[in-house]
Order: sequence, then structure tokens, then C-alpha cells
Amino acid sequence: MAKAGWKIKRRARRYRMKRKPLFKRPGFWLFLLISAATLGLFYFVFFSSFFQIRAIGISGVKKTDPKKIENLLEASLERKNIFLVNLKKIKKGILQEFPRVDQIKIKRRLPDKISVEIEERMPVAVFCSSEQENDCVLIDRQGIAFDKPEENFLLIKIIGKRENLSFGKRAVEKTYMDKILEIQKEMEQKQGIKISSFDLSAKELVVQTLEGWQVFFDPAGDISEQIFNLSVLLKTKLPPENRHSLRYIDLRFGNRVFFKE
Repeated sequence: MAKAGWKIKRRARRYRMKRKPLFKRPGFWLFLLISAATLGLFYFVFFSSFFQIRAIGISGVKKTDPKKIENLLEASLERKNIFLVNLKKIKKGILQEFPRVDQIKIKRRLPDKISVEIEERMPVAVFCSSEQENDCVLIDRQGIAFDKPEENFLLIKIIGKRENLSFGKRAVEKTYMDKILEIQKEMEQKQGIKISSFDLSAKELVVQTLEGWQVFFDPAGDISEQIFNLSVLLKTKLPPENRHSLRYIDLRFGNRVFFKE
């Protein structure tokens, strides 16, 4: 019985040793230290003034007023933490406010700077409504309208039907723009024939040359094939010296090419 009582006392002593107060356990202080360090780091990163935005760098602008972009950014970024800034929202706001801006890259430059790299739209043509030919806008190679043309513009004119056209919206479908630019490259760069306008207001695509004659393309057909037929016709039957009385060339019927003088 004495031996059994000794074993009971030893077990009780071990139980009391296991029930040490929380603050006397080594793990408690390690946990407390890690938690304090984590909270301190969290506060330093997200709430201290060290990471508040103090500078905005803008590059790549040519026609767009960088001061206006800076003012827009300052209004939304003033005294904000660099890690809490919604870059996607900023990008969307710039694109909505400045139609000339095409691409944007926004980066955080620690500890307190935001850099904005801008790529502007390049004008390739002037789009004019067939109903109001004086109402013209600049468009890029995607067919997006983004600004008013300057007086005496040297770009080609595209005439079409568009109501309530606004900046940042598509004036000419991308597929049509690709075909127009392909035709322009062939006629102006390879054939040396200057173009004054493209007319999209009818079913056919009508090209008006500065020489006074027209070319009818089928926009639903194979433009590359029609361009090839045009180049063959110009080389074999209609060299420059034979085009003084030419009225039109019609390429809308496959390999059957018609022209009228």
C-alpha cells in the first residue's frame, strides 16, 4: 500500500508541473513576440506615412496634356497608401477621361511613387459622317475615334454612316480598317496612286483617287485577290499614260475586272 501511495503522489506532482501558468510557458512569449512583430509590420506597411504616395511620374504623352492626367491622379491618390491603391480602377478612369490614350502601364515604385507609362493612339485616317461631312474625327488603325482633326489634315478620309459617334467609340469596324489600310498600301506605296477618300456608305467600298477616277471593291470578298487583279490591270492595260480619261475600275466580280473610260 505504501508503494502504491508513492506512485499516486508522483503522478500528482507531474500533473501539477504540467499545469504551469500560461505566462511561464516559453511558447507563450514566443507567440506574443511574433504577434507583436506582425502587427507592427502591418501597421508600418499599411498605415504609416512612409508608404504614402508623394510623387507621380507620367511618361509617353505627346498630344495629351500631362498636367490634366496628373490632376486626375492626384485627386484619387492624395495621401493614399501605395499598397492600397487600385491600379485597375485608375487605369479605367484614365482611359474613360482621355480617349487619345490607347495603352497604360501603371507601376508602384517603392516607397512612395506611382509611375504611369502611356501609349497614345496614332491617327491613320479621318472619319466623316456621310450625313454631316463637316463632322469629322480622327481614328486609329483599330477604327477608334479619339479627337478632332486639325485644319488642312493630310490623312485620308473615310466616309461612312455613324450616328451619335463619340470619342473612345469605334467609328469603323476593325475588319474594314484592315482592308482599307491594305488597299492604301498597295495603291499609294506600290502603285504610286494617291487616294483622297474611302466611301463606306454603300454596300461596296468605293476608293476615290486624286487622279479623278474610282475603284469599286467588294468588302465581303477577298481583298487581297481584288488588289492583285487591280495591280495586274494597272500594269498591263492602264499604265499612267492611259488613265487620263479613266472613270472607274470595278473589282467586285472575282477575276472579271471591268473599267470604263
